[in-house]
Amino acid sequence: RGIRRLWKRRSTTRATFNFKTRHDAELIIHARGGGGERSITALSRMAFRPDFARKIGAALSGLKSEYLAVHIRNTDMQTDYRRFFESIRPQLEGQRLLICSDDIQCKNYAKKYFRKTEVIESTQTPDTNGAALHGNPEFDQDAHTQAAFTDLMALAMAKEILVTETDRSRLSGFSRLALLLHQDRQLCDQLLTSATGADRVRLGFSEHPTREAPNADLVRPDLNLLPKPRS
Repeated sequence: RGIRRLWKRRSTTRATFNFKTRHDAELIIHARGGGGERSITALSRMAFRPDFARKIGAALSGLKSEYLAVHIRNTDMQTDYRRFFESIRPQLEGQRLLICSDDIQCKNYAKKYFRKTEVIESTQTPDTNGAALHGNPEFDQDAHTQAAFTDLMALAMAKEILVTETDRSRLSGFSRLALLLHQDRQLCDQLLTSATGADRVRLGFSEHPTREAPNADLVRPDLNLLPKPRS
């Protein structure tokens, strides 16, 4: 219930508590950002609820034939994407390139720069004027969540992901998570348990998933725990 109230309220207050104090509450919640290894562990216990899975499945099917992919973080964390694009341009000639980014200017630059490459995108990025998308009260966070997971799955389904470090000399958490998910086809299948059979087949999965579909009536957030596999 506490999670549900936080989700609906869309509070900008960080959900946390004093770690040095003993609490009488039965359940306490601490939320923080970041992707990578811990996030992939969480995803391994989840699946997209049916309406969410169908939208993501349709978006991925719309990308059609195989493609390479890049992820560029360039708002709260900065990336020298022009230099990065220059380094990878030779291997992209004649290829299809998916670009996922929180910076619309980066996407627009890529479409003009890669003249011998078909540049595609899985979601549209709003012009944030350099501000981060996540937690930004100016944007619908439900829509942003769906777009973020659509991009994540699109990256994971790519033939190859090309990433580069940010100005903090490390990969963004989202890039790390995408790379890990790219290596786990079974988890991609699991997350899309409730996508339509036709879209699942187009993505290379079995039409009939091996797990029961999540019950969307049980939770409001867009992820929930998977039931046990069918016997």
